[in-house]
Order: sequence, then C-alpha cells, then structure tokens
Amino acid sequence: MKILLMLLLAASFHFSYAQPPNDDCISAQFLCMDDPTLGTTASASPGNNICFIPHATVWFSFTTNELGGNVNVIVNRDSTCNTPGSTGDGLQGVVFNSDTPCDIATMTPVSNCLSGEYGFVLSAPSLLPETQYWIQVDGIVNDQGDTTSCDFTINITGPGVSVSAGPDLTIVAGQSINLEGAGADTYSWNPTNTLDNPSSQIPLASPTETTTYTLTGSRDGCTSSDNMTVFIIDPIKAPNAFTPNGDGYNDTWDIEGIYRFPNAIVEVYSRWGQRIFSSVGYNTEWNGTNNGTYIPEGTYYWVIQLNDPGIDNEEPITGYVAIIR
Repeated sequence: MKILLMLLLAASFHFSYAQPPNDDCISAQFLCMDDPTLGTTASASPGNNICFIPHATVWFSFTTNELGGNVNVIVNRDSTCNTPGSTGDGLQGVVFNSDTPCDIATMTPVSNCLSGEYGFVLSAPSLLPETQYWIQVDGIVNDQGDTTSCDFTINITGPGVSVSAGPDLTIVAGQSINLEGAGADTYSWNPTNTLDNPSSQIPLASPTETTTYTLTGSRDGCTSSDNMTVFIIDPIKAPNAFTPNGDGYNDTWDIEGIYRFPNAIVEVYSRWGQRIFSSVGYNTEWNGTNNGTYIPEGTYYWVIQLNDPGIDNEEPITGYVAIIR
C-alpha cells in the first residue's frame, strides 16, 4: 500500500508539473475559432517575451481567414494557481506576427499586452488575411518572486478567424440571390433544396418562403458554422385587367401595396414597345390614357422597379394588364 501511494503521488506530481509540449514557438499549439483549449504554464520554460521580461511561457498559433479583420483572444485561468503568492498570481499574454516564423528579432505585437489575476481579453484589430499569428501566455511573477503556474482555457473569436454565412438578405418573391459565404476552404449549406450548389461559397438561393440557411465551413482542420436568413416579401399585387369605361367601378389600375414604395417607377408599354404611361411613385392611379387620350382595348406590358434600399439585388417586376371597355 505504501509503495502504491508513493507511485500515485509521483504520478500526480509529474502530471501537475510536466513541461508543456508547446513551451517554445516552434511547437506552438494551433487554435480553432470558438474551440476553447486547455493550457498550462506549469513548468514551462522561460521565453523571450515581446512585452514582458522572461517568464514561464507557452505558445499558441492561429491563421486568419481570407478576409482578415479583428480577432479576440480570451484567456481564463483556473480558480487556483500552483504557485500561490499573497498577491500578483495570474497570467499575461500578447498576440504578434513575425516576418520569419519564430524569429524573435522580427516579432511585432499586434494586440494589447495584458495581464490578469483571473483572465483577460487580447484585442488584435485589422489582422491581415490568410496570415499566421502567434500568442504567448506567461505566468506573472507574484509578490513572492515566483512565476505563477496556472491552468487556463484559451479561445479565439472574431471575424478574422470566423466562418461567415454573410448578412441577412431580403428579396421579392419569385426572385433569386447569391448567398455570401466567407472564411473557409470548403463550404456546406443547408437546407439544400432551394440552392443551385450547396457546396459553393456563393450558391444561388431561390427560396419560396423566408428561409434560414446554415453554413458549415472548414479551414486548416477547423470547422465552424454560421446562420443567415433570406426574407421573402410579396410587395405588390397588380391586377391583370381593369375597365376604364367611366362607370365608377374598376376604372383605374389599382396596384395593391404600391403605396409602401414611394420611389417606385411604374411604366406601361404597348405591344410594340411604346411607353404609354410612366410614374415615379404611384400617387395617381393609371386610368388607361396616354397623354389624356383613352387608349384602345388590348393587353399592355408593365414594368415596376420598386427602388427600395431594403431589398437586395432587386430586379424589376413585370407582367401584363388588359384594358376592357
């Protein structure tokens, strides 16, 4: 029993203070977006720090997506540290890039350099696209002069490393639009039934009702997801016939819902392509005349451009209307 207890204590001691495999830049541990990773500064080797004097250092790395942009590094340590002092226990960190990987002489900080007793967030703005960056996490020297050894979690997030399904979009019923995926090497969209190519970065979507699409993307062995919604509106209902005969009933072309689009352009053409009516907005309903003269019975072609900034990739709405007297 005594031997067994000694072995257990030895094993526990070894586990707690084993040198981390990522205690030098060359062996930096790769991080994926929104994938909290466990780390420790216990028994890490002192390193050449960018913002601090040498402490017990561990290294991480990540690569930005093809867009680049802002990245946050969130570090939260365990509730206790292995080398407690009266005050000053905790961790510190920084994000940097390097012209030559792991060449201390070319390392440049790209984030704030922070420390915290329990945690901190490193903000690295406007990072370059498709670029490798490194993170150092160190133990703080406490009031006893000892470098604190802490277990912690580290997580990266932000548009510079994320997979993005793009912004929400709004289209008119019956029209189509390309989705705007980004941030991955491979793409998979769902649901698939209203997309021309669910594996495309920018598939053409033709939903018949408001639909939320989920994009799952992979890059550098990392996989994450994002959602976006295509909203469908059915903005107007244009009658296909009216009877401008002066009887006070159905004498004008009453376009239902057009009042919601004050900048709409409404045009009507004859079968030979002659424009016989045009209006910006539709405050006065068309009464079947051209320059004050009643036009003959027949079928006419109309084009309406809603000119609504809230509609994406708007296309003209077209149709036919018959004049019956």
